[in-house]
Amino acid sequence: MPSRNQPPRLADLTAFAAVLSIGALLVVLGHLTTEELAAYTVAIAGLFGVWTNGRRTP
Repeated sequence: MPSRNQPPRLADLTAFAAVLSIGALLVVLGHLTTEELAAYTVAIAGLFGVWTNGRRTP
């Protein structure tokens, strides 16, 4: 996780915007229910947490 003095990485912001947009689009088009989206969001958040913990440096 970046410290408060470092801005978020561009790749992280891009991935966040893409996932948010795709999730909203799938709900609006009726391909996902909000409950399914919530389950996917929890899973993706867990994967993101594991990925960012691997990049931490002491």
